[in-house]
Amino acid sequence: MKLLVVVASPDYLRFYESTLRELSRRGHQVSLAINRMEKDKTIRWDHLARGTGSIRVLGKVPSRAGRWGSIARVIRGAMDVLRFFHPRYVDAHALRERMIRKVFGASAARMRVRRLPEALVQLCMSVLAAAERALPCDAATLEFIRSQDPDAVIVTPLVEAASEQVDLIKSAKALGIRTGVCIPSWDNLTNKGLLRVQPQRVFVWNEFQKQEAVEFHGTAASNVVITGTPLFDTWFGRKPSRTYAEFCQAAGLPASRRYVLFVASSGFIAGRGAEVEWVRGWIEALRRSDDPSVRELAVLIRPHPYNTGPWENADFTDLEAVAVWPREQSSAVNARDQDDYFDSLYHSAAVVGINTSAMIEAAIVGKAVHTIAVPEYAGRQQGTLHFHYLVPENGGFVQLSTTLSEHTRALSRTLEDPDAAIKTGEQFLRAFVRPQGLAHASTPLLADAIESLEQLEKPPPEPVPVWGVLLRFPLALAFAGFRGVASLRRRLESVVPRKSQLKGGGVPSKTEKKTRRPKNLLAQFPEVQATKDTIRALGDGDRPIVVGPWITEVGFELLYWIPFLHWAKAYGGIRGDRLIVLSRGGPSHWYRDISPNYRDIFELFEPGTFRTKNDERTAQQGGNLKHVSVSAFDREILAQLGQPSSLNQSQWLHPSLMYNLFRLFWRKQTSVRLIESFSSYRMFAPMETSQDLVGLPDSYVAVKFYDSAAFPDNPRTRQFVSALLENLTRETDVVLLDTGLRVDDHGDFTAAQRDRLHTISHLITPQNNLDVQTQLIANARALVGTYGGFSYLGPLCGVDTVSFYSGQQSFRADHLALARDIFQSLGAGRFIALDLDDLDTLRLGLGADWNLR
Repeated sequence: MKLLVVVASPDYLRFYESTLRELSRRGHQVSLAINRMEKDKTIRWDHLARGTGSIRVLGKVPSRAGRWGSIARVIRGAMDVLRFFHPRYVDAHALRERMIRKVFGASAARMRVRRLPEALVQLCMSVLAAAERALPCDAATLEFIRSQDPDAVIVTPLVEAASEQVDLIKSAKALGIRTGVCIPSWDNLTNKGLLRVQPQRVFVWNEFQKQEAVEFHGTAASNVVITGTPLFDTWFGRKPSRTYAEFCQAAGLPASRRYVLFVASSGFIAGRGAEVEWVRGWIEALRRSDDPSVRELAVLIRPHPYNTGPWENADFTDLEAVAVWPREQSSAVNARDQDDYFDSLYHSAAVVGINTSAMIEAAIVGKAVHTIAVPEYAGRQQGTLHFHYLVPENGGFVQLSTTLSEHTRALSRTLEDPDAAIKTGEQFLRAFVRPQGLAHASTPLLADAIESLEQLEKPPPEPVPVWGVLLRFPLALAFAGFRGVASLRRRLESVVPRKSQLKGGGVPSKTEKKTRRPKNLLAQFPEVQATKDTIRALGDGDRPIVVGPWITEVGFELLYWIPFLHWAKAYGGIRGDRLIVLSRGGPSHWYRDISPNYRDIFELFEPGTFRTKNDERTAQQGGNLKHVSVSAFDREILAQLGQPSSLNQSQWLHPSLMYNLFRLFWRKQTSVRLIESFSSYRMFAPMETSQDLVGLPDSYVAVKFYDSAAFPDNPRTRQFVSALLENLTRETDVVLLDTGLRVDDHGDFTAAQRDRLHTISHLITPQNNLDVQTQLIANARALVGTYGGFSYLGPLCGVDTVSFYSGQQSFRADHLALARDIFQSLGAGRFIALDLDDLDTLRLGLGADWNLR
């Protein structure tokens, strides 16, 4: 049989090289062509012609050009984009935006529409399918196929964005030639474009893909053939090429320790740099494990062969027993590279990844495979349909953890019983990779299926229907009009930009022209897109959303968390009544414009227990107070609240989403523009003093001094506070915001009783302490106290504030700079922060009577 096989690029040969060689061995004549070469993938393919006379390498298929080529790309691309607006893809933001970007460009990918009614999608698909049917066959493609005179035309994958391979199938059908498509990867039928045109046979891995072809692509079940996947044949029954000691020496690992293998992800899944930082945090979590067998694991990181760039200079020398190997690009078909890869799987104690086919290869080698639900990659991990095949509830084998601490415990169990995962892995492989049985290689099965095309009755030539010919003129007319409008708009904008592009109208200056289309520098960070994906997913649902719990510093709550929530609510179009806010100490007023539903954690835990559990959480994070991941304490809070601890990202807006985004700014990886882009600042609404606070003076200054790194409790600061209170009480009444509570690392300064000094500890409970203090600040003449997060309450309540610290090196200056800028832009209360060391200079400038010491 004469076969014309066309692969979109040489990259796809790794899936089917063994099948092409098998068909050649059986005596079939195979002519191989490609649609394009990949610029960033140096994959050779002419080696297939060597050593056999029955595989001919033809080169590139002619590309469709001219007016109809342009129309074809628009129609096919529109179909591919439209599929991701079906309600089933409502959470697949990353997939939708990737397809829009590929078809219509980066600017179009920012559109806010996330889904369309199913009936509308189906109607539009029917219209576009009719337009595709009406397109004439490409003359150059027809001639190319005729010149080969094949018995069958086989293409792969056919589902790329606006694929040119549609012309090959259409032309073959017009010539009355048998057709088939090979679906190379496990995600192709859910993550890429549509088939758009139906060949006689669709060759898939398993029953799951068969159902996808029927449900998502409209393929008749009788035309789908299950063959397994030849891609993985090479790993079944393979033996290692080195001993453990030899491999560790080659990879740069200590042979005296077991190692865990991290299989890195493709550029689409992990971006081109963020995964390096995430892996560092993962390794640090391993080193903090309670189990010494986990702590002592060496770590081998194997970069994805087509995403090696971020790893080339990744430095983990400060973390013991960590190696990145190989750092350079490797080949999936080179024998030496295959040996290296297999050995890394074979000798590992366990395998960890985010979302990659290497997880399946690890299962074939008999390894336990782990993954973690990573918020940064939600849209590219749990937001993809194919990922769910891997998890146990769907018959998968990957052990999914929701937090790093949960993950380290799962690793501990694997190290104790490494064979426990083999049975689950084998069940998955029988269903997913080799459905004909683990002993039956897929390469000969696919070769059998392709051979069976010869047994099919040769199809009659399939002409374009008469209605299709009549439809061509309005199609061409509509396309010409579309292009004309787009061209006119571009020309007009080049002369007079839109009003939104200019501050004052008129002709733009040279500076305005340069800044009119600034680069989106934030787009380079995957955390940015992951945050948007998560918020959109929250907005698309209708279930209640838990917000928090917030259990850390007041300053980060005021300066970052609450403004982030205001942004998220607006960006996701989230109704306030869906949000259940969790914080502590009664600051419901702070969240008044976010949600009417506030629950206080001190209703669930008394302060001593709260502090103990929060300290335990901090210790589990290696001393990091920041709320960077979902902890066991978080889940305990949800359980006490009556919420399921298994809430997923569509029901839980956890502070870690904000922390993991904003740390790009705190680590000086990007500018303050990141904060500005994901925050909406506003002052708190005015507050009336409640009846519980009667008896306090009508006019007073609120004072709040507490010990911190910026203002430590020592003789110098105690003397300063005492002198300040003495001076203030000579002039005005003072309300001392001393709560008598200790719920964190900060303790209030106490003061001796004196006239005009009023205390409030008798009014304070754990559940109301922040509410009472906010009321007192909001109605004060001024707020005076320690510089820190609490001092931000004054300006946000419209109250002038003076705060003090002892040495600027004791805190992050970027928080102070951001706070000053925000308060000024809001027209909030004036905010002054002074170093105690500067007071002597002030005294000299203001006179000797100015003395607070």
